[in-house]
Formats: sequence, C-alpha cells, structure tokens
Amino acid sequence: MFMLNVGYKWNWASNLDDLRGVIYLASGNDYARMSRKRIPEYSRSLFDPQLYLSELDVSRCSKACARLASFSWFGVPDVPQFDSGEINRNQWNAQLREHVIDHWEDSIPTEDTDIYNACLDCIEFQLDLSCSHIILPSPLMTERENEAEFSAQWLDQSIAAANAWDVGQPILATVAIHESTLNDQAFETNGFLDTVVDQITSRTGIDGVYIVIMQAQAAHPFETMSNVNQAYLYLSNTFAQYYDTVIVNFADIFGAVCLASSATSIATGQSYATRRLCMDFLDTTGGKALPHFYSHPALWEPFTERDLDVCVSRKCVSRIRDVTRVSRPLMDELNRGGSASNLPAWAEQQSNLSASTQHFLIRLRTEIDNLSNLSITERIEHVNDWLGSAIARQAIVKRRFGQANVNGKMAPADIWLDLFNDLIE
Repeated sequence: MFMLNVGYKWNWASNLDDLRGVIYLASGNDYARMSRKRIPEYSRSLFDPQLYLSELDVSRCSKACARLASFSWFGVPDVPQFDSGEINRNQWNAQLREHVIDHWEDSIPTEDTDIYNACLDCIEFQLDLSCSHIILPSPLMTERENEAEFSAQWLDQSIAAANAWDVGQPILATVAIHESTLNDQAFETNGFLDTVVDQITSRTGIDGVYIVIMQAQAAHPFETMSNVNQAYLYLSNTFAQYYDTVIVNFADIFGAVCLASSATSIATGQSYATRRLCMDFLDTTGGKALPHFYSHPALWEPFTERDLDVCVSRKCVSRIRDVTRVSRPLMDELNRGGSASNLPAWAEQQSNLSASTQHFLIRLRTEIDNLSNLSITERIEHVNDWLGSAIARQAIVKRRFGQANVNGKMAPADIWLDLFNDLIE
C-alpha cells in the first residue's frame, strides 16, 4: 500500500485520488494542531512520533524542534502551553521556537521510569487520534553498540506502556537507523542489522515494524547512497519473515523495490523533506524550486522546459511518456511538438509546483497500489522488468541528447537492479 507523509500541508492528502493511507509527521504538526484539528478518515491513519529526531541541531532547525518539543515524549522542560483564549497559534509557535533554543539539547528521557511515562503519553496520544496502528517511539541508532542498547531500553518500556493501555491496534516497533552504521560489516551474518532484527523479533507484543533510515547529507532522493537502499531491502526482506506488517518510509521511489522484497507498505511525500529523511531538509520552506516531470518508466525527473524541450527536438518523448489526469495536457502538448512553456501549470517557473507534484504523487500511488495487489513472485518479475526497461530508456535518452545536458535527476536504475538481484538470488 502507498501511504502519504503528511507534514504541514494537509491539502496534498485531500487532493490525491483514492488515497487509503497517511502518516502524520510530528516534525510538521505540533501538538495543538494534531489534537484540535479534525483528522480526515483513511483506511490507515498513522502518527509517527519521530523521537529519532531528538538529535536535530536546533540552531538550524528551530521550527521543526519547536513542533517536536510540543510533544511530551521529547522531554523538553517548561514548554509553553497553547491557550486559544490568550494567544493564537502563530504567537504560540513563535514562543516555542524561542523556548527550544535554550532547552532542546539532550532532553529525551534516559531513565526507565521517565521513558515509561513518555511512552505512555505517546501511545495515549495516538489512541486519542484513533490511529489504525500504534508506532512505538524510538531514538536514532547512530552507534552500533551504545545506541542499539538505548533503543532496546525504549522498546521494552514502550511495550510495557502499550500493555498498560491494553492497545487493540497493531503495534509497530520503530527501526530508526543512521546511515553511518551501515558499513560492510553491518550486512554480514550476525552483523549490526541482524542484531537489530534480533532485538525486535525476540520480544513479544510486536505486530510489525516501521523502518526509517536517516541520511547525513542533503541530496535529491535519487542520490541516496546504495548502502542505505541495500539496508532498506535487507530489513524489509528479513522482517517480513516474522511480521505481516512491514512499513518502509523515506525510501521514496525505491520503496517500489522494497515492496518486491516483501515490504507491505511504503510512504513518501510531496517535498524532499517528506520524501527523504535528512536533517538538512527539516527546516526548509521551499519557494524557489522548479517543476519537474516524473517519468516512472524512465525513472527520471526532467525539468519541464530545459529537458523536455530537448526531448521534443531529439524525438524521445515516447521514451519518457507517463500519463495521469494531471500530466495528460503536457503529454499532448509535447506530442504536438510543443513546449511546457505553453501550459501555465507546467511552465518552468519558480514555485510552480502544484501540477508536477500532484502528477508525481498520483503516479506513484497508482504504481505502488497496483504492485501491492500482486503476489511476491509477480512483484519480483514486475520490478525486474521495470528497472531493466528504465535502464534502456535512460540510455536512449542520453544518446539522443548527445552534447546537450541532461539536467533533471535520473535514478541509478542499474544499481537498484543489482541490489535487488543480489537480494533475491
């Protein structure tokens, strides 16, 4: 199943055709907003407590830290409370941002009693939201030994808290790993990743896992390092041997490959901050981005004019053609030999992102949900064919472009295919 990450902009969820699942992110939604605003109904509605973001640099991410600090499980002391009779939301958010500057660092609980109480609050909050699944809070594993022990401490206390609340929904353990842990030894038998798997599967009371991997450097989702994608695949495949629910978040389009390795749901969003987990993106506001056209068959996000105009002149539009109800006018225009500059919704102008983002989300939702309806054997065949075709399409585009620059990002389909085949062989 496809699930949409919901940050500050809830309208993307309401505008997406046949969306069945959402994940509300704590970094984009403060306590007052989540607890007071009417939550739309979906067949799956989850809330990610995002405790793994407790190591954010508050000097660069005060907005995100302020939202996170509004939730009690982060342990930030003396947080200003929202009172609609005395202050509006914008004023309260400003107070929060001022407060976290001096109170954010090293705030999450470390003692068993404090962790247990934080987990009680976190689970109660999700129960009050009527979430379909309960995501247990977990810190980020950044060191292979000490951080794994700290995560285990939170896991034990969160399971105890879930038992105290007599939770009826499926309970998901958070697997939150920093990419710095993913050296070659991490993938070996009885290496770090196997230790993480054993840590969770050895405990009772867990119904599934929620997997996120934090990346160190800001980049386009297609520029994710291969070891991160390899870890997503490995964890998806391994945990699927134990649980019926394996949710992969922030793998973006590579999540389709994870589905073929037995993940059950993937989540991504409309912006880099909700597509790829990287601390450098958390406080970005956009405003200067240019539109791209997502081609799923070619695994390419070309700029709508500088790249697509060349596609028209070099006669390779058919290689990247991808039609949704939003992209159809653009495809028709290109087939006539025209340009995105003739279509206001697709013109390559700063912040003109509505059509391109909606097309991307519709296209990926359709693909993921269709893939989810296939058997594992059929998924494997489909993904192999898709990646093999994308490799060929990319090669043709590059050859047709010749000396002209390919500006938009192309996914490394060849590397993705190698990773996938290495796993299933």
